[in-house]
Amino acid sequence: MSVYTQVASQDVEALLVHYDIGRLQHLSGIENGIENSNYTLDTSTGRFILTLYESLCTEEAANVIQLMQQLQQHDYPAPIVQQDKQGCFLKTLQQKPAAIFLRHPGSSTISPTPEQCKQLGRKLAQLHCLSPKISFNKPNTQNLAGCLNIFEQIKPLLPAGVSSEIQAEFAYQQQRQDKTLPSGLIHADLFRDNVLFDNGNISAVLDFYTACNDCFILDLAIACNDWCYCEAWQNENASALLQGYQSIRYLSADEKSLFPVYLRFAALRFWLSRLHHQLFPLAGQLTLHKDPEIFHQLLRVHQSRKIIIDFDSQTTLKQGYG
Repeated sequence: MSVYTQVASQDVEALLVHYDIGRLQHLSGIENGIENSNYTLDTSTGRFILTLYESLCTEEAANVIQLMQQLQQHDYPAPIVQQDKQGCFLKTLQQKPAAIFLRHPGSSTISPTPEQCKQLGRKLAQLHCLSPKISFNKPNTQNLAGCLNIFEQIKPLLPAGVSSEIQAEFAYQQQRQDKTLPSGLIHADLFRDNVLFDNGNISAVLDFYTACNDCFILDLAIACNDWCYCEAWQNENASALLQGYQSIRYLSADEKSLFPVYLRFAALRFWLSRLHHQLFPLAGQLTLHKDPEIFHQLLRVHQSRKIIIDFDSQTTLKQGYG
């Protein structure tokens, strides 16, 4: 979440005339995130989030909102969009598609505990198990081909050594990724700031704007990389996350075998996207620039093979040398 498009109080007051959620009391921009413009919106009836879609057209935003509504129908804690007096969920504000969401209770965690990681693993597995029941079909634009496209855009601005390192990882991935793995709906961005906890339990899973269809272990790898790495790999968190996941959905032998490959790819994917954002930043009032070097170093950790993954013995990740 960020603020690229500035919205004045009078603009929001005019927007709220179309809703039955009270009058504006307070409006402030949210810095976290990098995709859309987001504001906290307090009215006389409650607390909400106002989102302006910076990169999605109206049809694309509507598809994501429909996905979140389907998830809610299956008791999944996705964001709850507010409809206006005519039953519409999307409006136009500052020439951008815009929506208002109920603000869920709780807050995100900076330093996840093993118990929080176990809950996250269960929630991710529940999402994957819902895939056959959800009508949503969107290819992953940040798959291997999409990442290669990002690399081609930023390659002229990178040091030669960095470019060679990235090219070597692409070669590794092209030889090992498997398109036949179990696939379906994935979140694709389940970082710590996209999950809220209230009274010790997950109260909301946020930001489905990169949701797409791809293999489930890519989603698991993305989550593991963020929830289980802070300067060093945290085995206890990784073990808890995998235990939570497999308590709902057990991984196949092929998924277990290729999980290290997708841990590497997930690190590469976010290293590239953050490099792109750093080299080609979007102008904004409040924007958060996330450090690409975190994922560069994490990729090197995975490449070093100093993490041995043992799914069959207590479903743990153990530190060691392969």
